[in-house]
Amino acid sequence: GTTNDYKDAWFVGILEPYVLMVWVGFDDMHSMGEKGTGGEMAAPAVAKLQKYLYSEKQYTMKNQ
Repeated sequence: GTTNDYKDAWFVGILEPYVLMVWVGFDDMHSMGEKGTGGEMAAPAVAKLQKYLYSEKQYTMKNQ
């Protein structure tokens, strides 16, 4: 997700039972520029957290 004028961005990922949310932006709400989108700025951090949880075996697949 991205707000008007790229002032902040966020991304939410799920790795059950976890819900991971990352927000990026500046305290004074100035623009991060056109690359300040959720997919560009926040999603890589969510992916890194998911990989960490999976690699540290803090996550197990449920049998469906």
